[in-house]
Amino acid sequence: MDHAATSFAHGSGTADDPYQIWTPEELALVSKKEKERTTSTPYYYYIQKADLQMGKYEWYPIGTGRGIFGDGFGSNYDGKGYTIYGMHIEDSSLSQIGMFYDVVRGNTMQNVNNVNLRQGIFVSTNSSCNVGSISGGCGNGWGEGISNCTSDCYVSGAGTTGGIVGELGYGGTVKNCTFTGQIISTGESVGGICGSHILQMSSSISGCKVDAYIEAKNPKSFVGGIAGNCTGSTNISNCIVQGNIWSQGYVGGILSTQYSGYSLTNTISDCQVFVNIHHIPGTGSAGYQTTASKFVGGSPYTSSNTETNVKNCSFWGTSNTSLLNGGMSGYTVNLTSCYTDCNGEKWYSGQSADWSGFAVVPGINGGRPIQTALYDVALGGDAEAVKQWFVDNNF
Repeated sequence: MDHAATSFAHGSGTADDPYQIWTPEELALVSKKEKERTTSTPYYYYIQKADLQMGKYEWYPIGTGRGIFGDGFGSNYDGKGYTIYGMHIEDSSLSQIGMFYDVVRGNTMQNVNNVNLRQGIFVSTNSSCNVGSISGGCGNGWGEGISNCTSDCYVSGAGTTGGIVGELGYGGTVKNCTFTGQIISTGESVGGICGSHILQMSSSISGCKVDAYIEAKNPKSFVGGIAGNCTGSTNISNCIVQGNIWSQGYVGGILSTQYSGYSLTNTISDCQVFVNIHHIPGTGSAGYQTTASKFVGGSPYTSSNTETNVKNCSFWGTSNTSLLNGGMSGYTVNLTSCYTDCNGEKWYSGQSADWSGFAVVPGINGGRPIQTALYDVALGGDAEAVKQWFVDNNF
């Protein structure tokens, strides 16, 4: 952080007069200021005022200082939709890396908002490090946490690895975020939005989109289009997954696996998955063949006291494997109003299911039934048209 500005040219750090970020040097000052935080330091407000080119500086994550609720960024950063280009960090000494170290509970209802990262690189070879482009971790316990952010970055980790955030916990939330980059991981938990969700407190991922290349090289890996391994209650809703997933381990189009010593319930609703699964031959297997595991991948490490409810979800794609690998044994997956078409294998919840959340609209989704909650166009559900579509298409 030797390149950090000595002071902010504008602002005083309050909600009414936030520090203004106009240059890469002022952004580095945010990192320096938050690193020097103590438990008595007030939380600040920052607002980005211009696009930033970070290519000539190696980045140090914002929020490694000590706040009231522990290490992490508890202040407020609003990127205002401006873009940060070329942020680069390769550091295996830290336990979490990203633009932010860890987004935690502070004095604000929205911690990180409206940040756009382009052409960035986030790399760690530390198997104990959580890696994400926006943040290594997010466990804010209230409010929005991370919202309205986008990233097309390259993310590579040997530990928990996610496109937006590495590890989600303590009630962390990720809302309306998009990842369109590349993820390469040798770790065990990998996801397009977050690598894993830990701890008992409920967290949520909503309104997110993934269109990415994801490669999990660990035979014991859990990789999901949205999230990898889940050991806490998670609500995933209104998400779209596209792209290609290469894996030696267990795969789920949305969530890979769930395991916990607690009694937990996960809910997945109104999600669309359009992915191509490429299982890499090796010691691992793609826990992928049962209908349910197209949404939640099966593995032998699941627990009997967890339950996942999947509603209004659809899967379209291909898979180069028919391996089962654990199936859905050990926990409960309840499928309601869902349908899949993988390698021509067609399945749906049946004519008696509630299809009121779907509609068939020419020109959208190839004419296939869509979840109206996912689209901005004003659509009302048309259950009868959807039922007829399944009949016409030999489901």
